[in-house]
Amino acid sequence: MMLTSQVCRRFHCLGTFEWQCKTLLHSRCALQRCCKQPICSSLVSSRTYSSSGEFQGQEHAALYNKYRPKPDETLVSKIVMDYVRKKTGLHSGRLGIAVDVACGSGQATEVVAGHLNKVIGVDASESQITEAKRANTTGNIEYRCGFANSLPVSDNSVNLVTCFQAAHYMDLDFTKFCHEVSRVLTKNGCLAIYTMDKHDIIHADEKIAEQLSGFYNQLYHGTLKDYFVYDCMNRQDLYMHKFVIPNQFKGVKRYQLMTMNTMTVADFIGFITSLSGYQKHLREHPEQDIITGFQQRFLEILQVETSAEETIIQLTAPVYIILASKEG
Repeated sequence: MMLTSQVCRRFHCLGTFEWQCKTLLHSRCALQRCCKQPICSSLVSSRTYSSSGEFQGQEHAALYNKYRPKPDETLVSKIVMDYVRKKTGLHSGRLGIAVDVACGSGQATEVVAGHLNKVIGVDASESQITEAKRANTTGNIEYRCGFANSLPVSDNSVNLVTCFQAAHYMDLDFTKFCHEVSRVLTKNGCLAIYTMDKHDIIHADEKIAEQLSGFYNQLYHGTLKDYFVYDCMNRQDLYMHKFVIPNQFKGVKRYQLMTMNTMTVADFIGFITSLSGYQKHLREHPEQDIITGFQQRFLEILQVETSAEETIIQLTAPVYIILASKEG
């Protein structure tokens, strides 16, 4: 199924940076790869997530691979890669080597790989790495188990370190992570941290849109809130303000933009089941089926007669980006 993903009008970068709308076509469902909600244990120390069981199961890894969306190619090519080329001085052809930290099942890794000679995807979850290797059809990607605070690569060996949808997991370890990134980066190598926040549903009928978003918020910020392993309310503040980049980096830029995605209700429901908060709720309350009723009520609010697999919805979500380069 073809999906349309739109990166909307304006980027905010410690000032104002204007961008005209770009429309892209992707061959996977909209929710399948666009917001990589909290995967990776690899962003924090092993004592935190490996022991808690987050993202460790093969079934969860398979759901993650099936329903998590990729980052938008326009975002990667026109913001991240343009920045990297400017800082490294490599203005044409593929760049050198990148490490994608907290790669999960490889959604962002695949997009980054289109711009580099080689990408090493690193994740603490063996299940996620197994799933990533199984699904990989790209010859320049290698997947390794490892932790963000101790990356399994040599000093001064990579041109770019990326981290998609995971830095909000390492609130207390962020500075240590940045020091580790500095260790592996070459002179003028770059760090790109980016994430998508919670979706809002849009609809031609504003009343229906308000009801749909409110109903989803009840699940996300209500039923599941205490089951997420991070504070799902503060992501914007973390990325735009609280994540402090250490002094060994220069040229720090922060962007905030909006994306729009089109998907089926079935894919949206699948995405919800891949969330860490939903999976933890399921483990602790296996007798409670919260998703069947959610889907039924969601379709009722939409006032449609088509099935979840046939019903198309549109969603919008904020994206936050931090870029920095290592001091030469």
